[in-house]
Amino acid sequence: MAIGWGKVVQLIEIENPHKGIQGYVFNGFYESDYEIHGLKWIAEDVLLTFTSAREFRLLYSGNFAPGKYKERMREEVLESALMKKLNKQMDTPELETPVSYTHLR
Repeated sequence: MAIGWGKVVQLIEIENPHKGIQGYVFNGFYESDYEIHGLKWIAEDVLLTFTSAREFRLLYSGNFAPGKYKERMREEVLESALMKKLNKQMDTPELETPVSYTHLR
């Protein structure tokens, strides 16, 4: 799963959603020069993003920095974003619904 907010995209693997934030593995992150306004998986390891500069970018997840984005990241904000995304996915048949959280700081 990928979650975008501000200038960051965080890659997260869900191992056990019943364990809260401890059930997630933070696989990597990307920090953009511009705010991320939208993102969508277009292949297993390729994300399409739309930025505040009105440009589309293709991001290969293998080139993301490893681990969890730490600057200004609060676990309660991330957990809230994860719960919203999971709840939205349960309500829609498409499992790769784009999500953008640009003002969660």
